[in-house]
Amino acid sequence: MNAARRVYPPSEVAALRQILILVVALVLAQAAPAAAQTERTWLVVHPAPLVDAAQRWAEYRRSTGWRVQTLDAGSLAPAGASPEERANAIQAQLRRHFASAPASGTAPRDFAVLLLGPVAAGDGQPVIPTWHRPQTDADLIGRDGLADIATDLPYQLADDLDDLPDFPLGRIPARSAAEALAALDKVKRYETQSPGGPWRRRLNYLAGEGGFGAIDALLERLFINMVDQIVPYDFDVSMTYANPRSPYCAPPGRFSEVVLDRLSEGALLVNYMGHGQIDMLDRFTVGLNRYDVCNIESLHHLRGSGNRLPIALLVACWTGRVDLPAGRRGLGEMMLFNGNGPVAVIAATRISHPYANALVQKGFTQQLCERRRATVGAAHLAAMRQLAEPDEIDRQLEGLAAPIAVAMKWKSTPAQLRLMHVSIYGLLGDPATRIAYPPAEVAQWKFDAATASAGGRVAGARSGEAIITIETRRETIPRLSEMRLAAGVGGEVLDAVLASNYELANDKVLWRTTVSLDDVGRFTAELPREVLANPAAQWVKVYVTATDGDGAVADACASAPVSGR
Repeated sequence: MNAARRVYPPSEVAALRQILILVVALVLAQAAPAAAQTERTWLVVHPAPLVDAAQRWAEYRRSTGWRVQTLDAGSLAPAGASPEERANAIQAQLRRHFASAPASGTAPRDFAVLLLGPVAAGDGQPVIPTWHRPQTDADLIGRDGLADIATDLPYQLADDLDDLPDFPLGRIPARSAAEALAALDKVKRYETQSPGGPWRRRLNYLAGEGGFGAIDALLERLFINMVDQIVPYDFDVSMTYANPRSPYCAPPGRFSEVVLDRLSEGALLVNYMGHGQIDMLDRFTVGLNRYDVCNIESLHHLRGSGNRLPIALLVACWTGRVDLPAGRRGLGEMMLFNGNGPVAVIAATRISHPYANALVQKGFTQQLCERRRATVGAAHLAAMRQLAEPDEIDRQLEGLAAPIAVAMKWKSTPAQLRLMHVSIYGLLGDPATRIAYPPAEVAQWKFDAATASAGGRVAGARSGEAIITIETRRETIPRLSEMRLAAGVGGEVLDAVLASNYELANDKVLWRTTVSLDDVGRFTAELPREVLANPAAQWVKVYVTATDGDGAVADACASAPVSGR
């Protein structure tokens, strides 16, 4: 959405509502079968001053099973070459490396690239330039007049036959060896030192105030319904919404603190959707007061999470901009370089459009939660290719959105917006970063309504426990009667009311128990029939926190619907 706040006319509000309604109507496609395994190749591109740091990165990736290559970006073009000439030289080398990477039969080459270096640096320091494409949509040009799209997408093109990314690529825009090594330490901690626990199935959603007036409540409901359809119930979901009329609004006086808590508490994904700017996520207004959702300064207060670092998906304008003048940095970049911040950030380099934003969110969530892509880069690549090559459901959505685009005089068609946003949304981080899913599976998982019991087994687990819950659907607030009206109150009283409502709204658990695993990883539990008989009871879920014979994490999760509902 636009960095500059706009006054939305009723016709545009209706159009945006229709877009979200259409997205909610998606029926998800079946997961594709896994491709055959082949040798993995990881290539790090770096400027000369970061050669030692790049070698350290290469040593680590080699230890995790990758075939490693390094590429000195400064050696590819003569002194005095323009940024365009340097970018073309890097692209040509990447294409050669990709073409020579090992392949197996019809399986795609398993190839990933890390750009380890900044787009801009002071004092003539070497850089890895980004590409600039013209922005032809006048509605997506900001007040600063930037009429281009900064993008690393051309580096991902194996040829000039199309504009589809062919392999995962991410950038760590380190401006010093110390920054490059700090980013490496963060990835190593995430991949090798992250503890077990339910954080591995937690998704924290954050939303800015829509600014559409009375229709915001409908948009909130549509968003929750969309998440309910896309995210399997194996996962836990929280919602934080910057709108005091919503039960999911955290206390305004400490809203930014709550956002930092959601970033710090441990989660597989933290997903923000709303307005964005280069150095912050939106503000919202309560009475005469304005509150920040999150900004660069507030990131200094991120607390340690015991290496339970999230992936951040910022579906908003500007937050992924990395082509700022030397000395300035955007929000996504600052999140990446904060030792307690996300392990990777996916964000837009320029102004983005609500229609394409919804598809970006849908696509990445599917790749993460449904298809369980192994690495951040693989999930990002698949989500971007899904934008460029829509499935049958996306094509139906596009057909429904097309008349809205005509009626609202969009400057770009829905198809053009999809392709444009493949360039706009980039990955900040190492694309080879392994995603911290629960690594094991619950075998023989069964919920039996007749006997009111649930149980299963985690193969290889030698010690641990299973947390079993009975929960409502995500759009249900089971303790609604305990919530208080926030109208007519302010200050500390308002904060207290909203704090209580916020906790109640996010609590979907009707019943919970914890049981120990036996010596072969089995567990079983009796469930209360009176709770199962509650019409609000919709799902039985389990999270197993366990270790295997070597002491490694062997966590697993599963869910089952309450029969007949």
